Amino acid sequence: MRRFVAERPATLEVQFTAQDGTATDPSPDTATVTIARADGTPIVTAAAATNGAAAGQFTYALSAAQTASLDVLDVAWVSSLGTVRDTVEIAGGVWFEVADARADGPPLDSATKYPAARIIAAREAAEDAIEQACGCAFVPRYRREALIGDGTVSLLLPVPRLRTVRAVTVDGTALTQAELDALTLHPEGVIEAASAWPDGSDIVVAWEHGLDRPPGRGPRVCRSLAKSYLVGGAADERATSITTEDGTFSMVTAGVRGAQFSLPEVNAYVAEHRMPVIA
Repeated sequence: MRRFVAERPATLEVQFTAQDGTATDPSPDTATVTIARADGTPIVTAAAATNGAAAGQFTYALSAAQTASLDVLDVAWVSSLGTVRDTVEIAGGVWFEVADARADGPPLDSATKYPAARIIAAREAAEDAIEQACGCAFVPRYRREALIGDGTVSLLLPVPRLRTVRAVTVDGTALTQAELDALTLHPEGVIEAASAWPDGSDIVVAWEHGLDRPPGRGPRVCRSLAKSYLVGGAADERATSITTEDGTFSMVTAGVRGAQFSLPEVNAYVAEHRMPVIA
């Protein structure tokens, strides 16, 4: 999922292709884009997209005002070649900036070999991998889920580090702001109401979760993982040991002996910051 930072302008992009996957301009060479928030609120509807430099490429610029809130956007691009759908996340931050990766030195300091788009894609993959391993977000994120009431006052969300609840509907009826303000929010991901959530009720919750920023050496760890995705290692990634003239040495290999990643520092960081599972 493409990720942008809240309160910054963002440029969305699409690539139209023919049936064989070849980048192709539609005929006529125009496209529109419809963008809606996670709750269905439209941002733009059938707005004209801008032709990009490459064949079949179109872009659309979102203003800082349009990205002001954490959200997950549904994007639909339409041309004579059909409809291309995408999902875009507006998050409260990133683990590191592209300039930070370049400042680490070779080889990522080469903008020719490693353009910003490649570093951003590797960063997003590394962020997702570490947060999934830890079971929590380390920058502010938005989520909207349908849950079922169980007749108790507590509603357990699927992710911890609850920051705020933006909206709740119970069987289609939205809670008022006063009712939202009366909820007790527990950081581990539990919403506690004054009275029980009706047993079997359909509850839709929109909330924000995550820390303000990755703790400690998190940005450096994420850069290391992203760099490994881009550059790779000297050894076969399937290897569990390496033999040199000095002997045979065991290697850290993801999926072997409990290691989640092939980088020891990333495994150590996950072990330090993994969230316990709430039953």
